[in-house]
Amino acid sequence: MADLDITIGVRDDQTMSQYTMPKNGKVTFNNADPVATLKITAKEDKPWPFCEKQNDEVTKGPPITVAPLGKEGAWICKNFTGGEVLYNAQIGTAAVEDPIIIFEKSKFNLNVTTAALGGVLIGAVAALIVMRAMGLRAKRG
Repeated sequence: MADLDITIGVRDDQTMSQYTMPKNGKVTFNNADPVATLKITAKEDKPWPFCEKQNDEVTKGPPITVAPLGKEGAWICKNFTGGEVLYNAQIGTAAVEDPIIIFEKSKFNLNVTTAALGGVLIGAVAALIVMRAMGLRAKRG
């Protein structure tokens, strides 16, 4: 799963978000306003996937508050299976933004173990093909 960096500011009295995705499972909320506090709250009855620590299952907030010109990070909880995340973001008294984020969890993680197993499987198939070809040549000769 990728990191999500969210910069939230005010444009025409409307709270607005800008999203940037690196790659490690952490979401950082950046408050671009120099005066007012940013408050991130959950929508009613919607999943809250944000945790205090990496590979954790204990949620952080809601709410998550960010000081003026500050940033606050949270990790995607280990037990979050992916899907829609709905929340409210508001800076000071500006109109509330109600964004949606869709997180897709990878169904296949390529790590050293799966790469090694894949290599062994490919090697076994190649060996089988070579042995069959040699066996057919021996019968014909």
